[in-house]
Amino acid sequence: MLIPSIRDYDFSQKRVLVRVDFNLPLDSKGEILDSTRLIRSLPTLDRILEDEGSRILLISHLGRPKGIDPKYSLEGVARRLEEIWKRRVSFCSSCIGTEAHQRSLDLPAKGVLLMENLRFHEDETKNESGFAKELARLGDVFVDDAFGNAHRKHASNVGITKFFQDNLAGYLLEEEMKAIGHALKNSHAKKLALVGGAKVSDKILLLQRLLDRVDTLVLGGGMVYTFSYATGGRVGSSLLERESVGLVRDLLSHAQKTGKEIILPVDIVTAREIRENTDTFLRPLYDIPDGEYGLDIGEKSLSRFADHIRQARAVIWNGPMGMFEISPFSRGTRYMAELIKEITRRGRYSLVGGGDLIAAIGSILGKAGATHISTGGGAMLAFIEGKPMYGVEALRS
Repeated sequence: MLIPSIRDYDFSQKRVLVRVDFNLPLDSKGEILDSTRLIRSLPTLDRILEDEGSRILLISHLGRPKGIDPKYSLEGVARRLEEIWKRRVSFCSSCIGTEAHQRSLDLPAKGVLLMENLRFHEDETKNESGFAKELARLGDVFVDDAFGNAHRKHASNVGITKFFQDNLAGYLLEEEMKAIGHALKNSHAKKLALVGGAKVSDKILLLQRLLDRVDTLVLGGGMVYTFSYATGGRVGSSLLERESVGLVRDLLSHAQKTGKEIILPVDIVTAREIRENTDTFLRPLYDIPDGEYGLDIGEKSLSRFADHIRQARAVIWNGPMGMFEISPFSRGTRYMAELIKEITRRGRYSLVGGGDLIAAIGSILGKAGATHISTGGGAMLAFIEGKPMYGVEALRS
């Protein structure tokens, strides 16, 4: 998609309002678990500050707060960005109003100011025009580099563009759109999608879309028990969406008619309790006893999945293979990460996306463990599903 870029723009003496995606994963205490999105924003910010007299106003959301909630303040993110970037990052306790506007006017050349969480204001997600206009007072030019929010129609990425003459895409937004588009191109022979996650209902549109774009669909995670049940399997106490059984059967039928492969696990790691230090069992996917939960894919499944993935020329991965947050059930997801790293080193194309997934396997993949690691799980899925990318379209209008 052709969108205006920051590449050749002159930011000299301008206040540059940048919509970033600093929606970082937090633990139960509000501590930052992963800083990938901060790191990936730096090329855009560095490019803006190359021009004489430029300064940056950063706006972002964090989590889904209901009103003002200190747990979701971006002040801690400002401090983390300082540590990573080795540059002073100031913080403003508001994102609109007199204080915010004055802070934007007082910001010195090469200064960087992160504004408070956009979602402390419900008008952000409502794409309210007055809120967008207030945000627009902070800058002279607008840059959107928040791919993770590109599928949303919010004030900070859609409504705001009406108040600027120049609306530009940052490097990360450009990179994400090109990478996902490239992964879906029909020029790739032997394309494979590896999809995990808990619910079929959350992924059915993705699965339908992928089945038309790839040769092989490999499934893991909680959704496989609905597939098993739909074909006569016994799932024990595993996650089951009875209301999605019809959709699953339709998908399997479509795959058969079009000659596409849907690969399911053959064995499953189960337990009677979902916790650390519990006894585990290895069961066939289609025969899980009552009282046992399917929580990860087993060794035979790992081997089966690996055979298919090693034969593929391009691999798209979204979603974990099991309940990876609990160590007895993390092996499947971690093994897949090592496998993606292996095929990438062999020159195969790999696209990995999903916020929780990246936080879990980022340390395994590192910087070069995949051809492209997407910063936007929901946005990546929306793009693949063919849904509107409102933030991108707004830059083009």
